[in-house]
Amino acid sequence: MKRQPAGPCRLLGPAELDAVAIVRLIATTRISLANEKAAQAEILAALEGASYRPDREHRLADLPGDKQPECGDGGESLVREIFGLGPPDPDVALVLGTPIERPRPRKDIPDFFLPSGLAIEVKLKTQRSKMDVFRQLQRYAAHEEVRALLLITNLSMGLPSTIGGKPAYYAALGAAWL
Repeated sequence: MKRQPAGPCRLLGPAELDAVAIVRLIATTRISLANEKAAQAEILAALEGASYRPDREHRLADLPGDKQPECGDGGESLVREIFGLGPPDPDVALVLGTPIERPRPRKDIPDFFLPSGLAIEVKLKTQRSKMDVFRQLQRYAAHEEVRALLLITNLSMGLPSTIGGKPAYYAALGAAWL
């Protein structure tokens, strides 16, 4: 019986090559599972020991829809000017109807970001659901500068091969402890 080809081969980009190498690195490195900050520090040491120079808590560029126009103060400054009320007292609210909230831009900040475009997120078992972690990765994938995603975690969860069109990788923190 003839073997069927597996499909078209594609070359991995720099971010994907970094992800594959880091998954192997994490699989052989015992990382503290006591808390997320300690795990991040040990992962940073392992990455630097393997000659990676990640940006720590790199703020991803704002997405086009994130920049909100200034909503103003709902007319409060105009009323204060007309009636000569002076600057607002922080302890007294001037009520002019319903308050206007100014939406803030999202702050998508992966734990580590490599120059190749690999966004690395570290998650230990938390109260956050697995779906929250997945949605966070989806937000990162929406950024043009992100070329691939890597979740390093002790959560037992699967990831699709791509998230938002970006290759997604998973590294289990417990593997080196077995």
